[in-house]
Amino acid sequence: MYNPRIVAQIKETWMKKSPNLQHLGLRNLQDLIIQLLQQSQQTYIVVDALDECDHPNEVANILIMIAKHCSILVTSRSECEDTSTILESYPQIHISSDDVQADIDHFVKSSLQKHRRISKRSTEIKQHISRALVKAADGMFLWVTLMIEMLGNQMSDHEIALALMQLPIGLTATYFRILTEIDRLPSRGWCMRAITWLLCARRPLQLSELASAVAIHDMNKSAGWDRTKVPNDPLDIIYDCKGLLSCISTPHGRIVQFTHTSVRDFLLANPAEVASTIPKYHIFPLSKGHTLMAKWCLGYLALKGKTPAEVLESYLNLFTYVKSHWGTHIEESHSPEVLDIFTQVTSDMEVTEGYECLNAPQEKEKNGGGLDLDSYTVRLKLGLFPPVSNPAHRLI
Repeated sequence: MYNPRIVAQIKETWMKKSPNLQHLGLRNLQDLIIQLLQQSQQTYIVVDALDECDHPNEVANILIMIAKHCSILVTSRSECEDTSTILESYPQIHISSDDVQADIDHFVKSSLQKHRRISKRSTEIKQHISRALVKAADGMFLWVTLMIEMLGNQMSDHEIALALMQLPIGLTATYFRILTEIDRLPSRGWCMRAITWLLCARRPLQLSELASAVAIHDMNKSAGWDRTKVPNDPLDIIYDCKGLLSCISTPHGRIVQFTHTSVRDFLLANPAEVASTIPKYHIFPLSKGHTLMAKWCLGYLALKGKTPAEVLESYLNLFTYVKSHWGTHIEESHSPEVLDIFTQVTSDMEVTEGYECLNAPQEKEKNGGGLDLDSYTVRLKLGLFPPVSNPAHRLI
């Protein structure tokens, strides 16, 4: 229930601890939550998928402190052993695949009935699919979802029967199968770039932003933004990624995300360690992805001055993200190659924001709001590079 007093208290604390409206930090959030809990007689908190946090052990320690003031239920995968050790003094319930077999059975049947294609198949083929999936699921609801998506793409009952005879075992094998199927598509370039953007983006991307992002690679840099090269239906990107991505509706628009944290973990893994047959889809090391992102962002910014007014609205779909985060991608790329591209691109472009994320306020103040490339902070953060050839180029 909305409580204006609590909202005002949160706002007051936030402004006091973080006047620039940046993140409060886990410790400040802990103190704020405890402060709010002390005003309630009884509070229940549910934390789902603790293992998907960036710092699960730190969050677990904070939950222990909060638990003195409320009741907390935490769910997590068993692979997160350190977190289990931190919480070992609390009651734990371990759920095996056998424990959820009945739920898997219900989930399979329900999903088949709702699927836009499989629901139209005969009762016999749906029963065949159901038996095969329940038997091989091993308690993994995500695996079931991915397999139903794969089976839904088969054009005949015969193809479904063949696919059921070759079901991949486990999520890793499933992801390999999906990447193999994606790599056969004409849209594989879009899919590969969408994966890179979602792995490296500094914030969640809206569907319209992702559609523009995957099209940057195809733009003619001398002609400006060409909206005819942007996917007509952005949802096609989601469909062609065959279950790896999902689109959710939020108050801020439709956001694209990975279906599960295991998808992200798989795509960030060293392809040699997971024996990947399609290593080009793995963003390893992560700096490789940021190098691509930096190139795309700089290329995108270079298009602005050449873009005709009638298509400017289409171009600006991604502008808010790029102008705020291009500098971070340069910094995290650790690539001299990116600095060369930066020097080349900035010879004929203007940027109003972005360098702030490289923490260069002194350069901004010194240059009256502009940034002298000869002293550009990114060169210091990337390592020792020769001076920029034309220090007169400036970011306005």
